[in-house]
Amino acid sequence: AGATFSVVVSVPAGATYQGQGMCGSAAYGNIANGGVYSTATTATLNISNSTGLNGVKYRCVVTNAAGTAQVTTKGAELTVA
Repeated sequence: AGATFSVVVSVPAGATYQGQGMCGSAAYGNIANGGVYSTATTATLNISNSTGLNGVKYRCVVTNAAGTAQVTTKGAELTVA
């Protein structure tokens, strides 16, 4: 089964999005499109197959067009039943 994580933020035009993931106690890292992930640089991260991803935490970093300000969402943990 797949999963979707979305963020809703009020940002000016030109803002960028970067999905990040963290497994266990490792640091968050940027997610690239490919494999089970798509739309990693949009407000919605799509995961086509969540097998083996139970417990992974996801968040999004939103940066303004000038690159001078960032907002990082709180992490959300994926639970696969």
